[in-house]
Amino acid sequence: MRRQDNAFDPTAIDWWAYYQHEHEVSEFAPDADEIEPHRCYAAWSVFPRERLHSLLDVGCGDGYFCHWIKGRTRMNEVTGVDISRARVEKARRRYRGLTFLEAGLPRLPFEDRQFDVVTCIEVLEHLADPISSLAELSRVARRFVVITVPDRQPIRWLLCPHCLKPFPACGHVNSFDADSLTRMCTRAGLQVQAIRVYHVPAGFDAGIPMWLGGLVRRLLLVAKPRRGLFLAARCRPADT
Repeated sequence: MRRQDNAFDPTAIDWWAYYQHEHEVSEFAPDADEIEPHRCYAAWSVFPRERLHSLLDVGCGDGYFCHWIKGRTRMNEVTGVDISRARVEKARRRYRGLTFLEAGLPRLPFEDRQFDVVTCIEVLEHLADPISSLAELSRVARRFVVITVPDRQPIRWLLCPHCLKPFPACGHVNSFDADSLTRMCTRAGLQVQAIRVYHVPAGFDAGIPMWLGGLVRRLLLVAKPRRGLFLAARCRPADT
């Protein structure tokens, strides 16, 4: 894992306050964000295929992944939590029948081993202490933890034109590759079962079937390897 330049301290930036207003300019839904379906498919690429009954999505945003995974797996219980009250309220209005709560890392309001699987999609790159947060995901997971992060995304610092203070682009203060993500999960008490680099399937926007586009993409990557869109990992709590 690569951290931010030492000249900048991520803990000095009030991310909670920033995120409370981000919903005013961005939305996590396929009709507003073309990347949103790929967040789901990246998580699905390592998602356990056995029968599961309950899921917690930490950092659920507007709730789309909870809706998507409920339809794909027919799980009995799907819960999403997010630190943005506005996003939680939007998710409740949009996706009836699912549970959405205002909560977040590093401390979740749930019992030990409460959920069969816990997902955390594009969250860890925003956190100053991702290992403690991963340990908390492990605490509430009964069987699996599924994580996605951007794949080897460079950390870029910009200058805010309003306050003239530096801030990281997209709020990302960590960058991960497969090795660093594996080491971080191990330090948090998780056993990594699978880790994959997710690339957008070739021809996805043109309606080419995902299985065919994925095959074409893999053949192209053999000829010219390149950075993926996401890294996805499936883990088990070490004491299960």
